[in-house]
Formats: sequence, C-alpha cells, structure tokens
Amino acid sequence: NLDAEIALAFRAFARNDPEDAAEHCRRVLRERPNDPAALTLTGRLALASGEPDVAHDLFARVLRDHSRNAALWIDL
Repeated sequence: NLDAEIALAFRAFARNDPEDAAEHCRRVLRERPNDPAALTLTGRLALASGEPDVAHDLFARVLRDHSRNAALWIDL
C-alpha cells in the first residue's frame, strides 16, 4: 500500500532516519512518480543532506504539478 509507504517515510524522517525515509519515498515514486508527499519529503531529504539545488527542483516540480494544493504551498 503506497499510502502506508508514505506514512512510514514520514515516520522515518521524524526519527532522523533519512536512508529509510528515502527508500520508502523511492518505492512510492516508482509507482506514482508525481506523488506530492513523496516528492516533498524527498526534497526535504535533499535539503537536509546539503543538496539545495536538488531540493529546489523537487519543490518546484511539486508546486508546478499541484499548484492548486494550498497545503503544499504552506508546507514548503
């Protein structure tokens, strides 16, 4: 279940386990490449690991593809 994968990714992120969070995000993105939660969390992971350009590209993609989702704008 991909929604469960997203939940596991956010839990891993919250417990400061970026590798596990990234793996869960990858699983989701293989099936749903434009999933806004997985892309946003992957962007946060990139930012935390010192990759601001990658994070910027991911955040821009989320906002471009889901521009009417106010929660995403607030989250970023």
